[in-house]
Amino acid sequence: MYVYGHRGAAGEAPENTRAAVRQGLAAGSDGIEIDVRLVDGAVVVLHDATLDRTTSASGLVYERSAQSLESILIEGESLPLLADIVAEMDARRLNIELKDVAVAQVVAAMWDGRADWLISSFLPEALARIAVAAPGLSLALCSDQPSQTLQVALDLGCQALHGPCSQINGDLVAAAQKSGFQVAAYTCNDRAQAQRLAVLGCDAIFTDRPSVLVPGCAQW
Repeated sequence: MYVYGHRGAAGEAPENTRAAVRQGLAAGSDGIEIDVRLVDGAVVVLHDATLDRTTSASGLVYERSAQSLESILIEGESLPLLADIVAEMDARRLNIELKDVAVAQVVAAMWDGRADWLISSFLPEALARIAVAAPGLSLALCSDQPSQTLQVALDLGCQALHGPCSQINGDLVAAAQKSGFQVAAYTCNDRAQAQRLAVLGCDAIFTDRPSVLVPGCAQW
């Protein structure tokens, strides 16, 4: 079963930072997942729409200028852009989750044809824009109710379906894989839960703690 470091390795380093990506890779993750937003033309790596929870600043990130982003810190590290994270990656897969619709077009323009990018989103419109602008990019639909969104994922031309661990069961895995999807579960930080998912045939998990989960998943 494939293991993504969630937000780099959010349980082992500040989330969505270069440090977290380095930790996720060092722990042996098969891939890295990050979140991106478009802020004044810049593709910023940040999960929340507000800055308060994870950075030295506060307020809505969308109210910031691209230049002002340079002074925002996450535990001493500057707020990264997508290009900064890409520079940290090796040949392992990078799952870029689109947190707004506007960022889709810019991410598509940044794609250089590499096969190791996977674009995911809870926003069907964002994925639809990627499909038009960069038809060779792999897509994954995220949904808190994945069993109810199989047709949406099919219509978008997705290759994968991502859902919460609690919603992943044998029937869903079988139906999704029969339709040609890979199934990935978020966010799995427990070895017993990871083993349950592996037994079900789940293709991948997202974990905040890759140093804990990677060794076991390699055996299942």
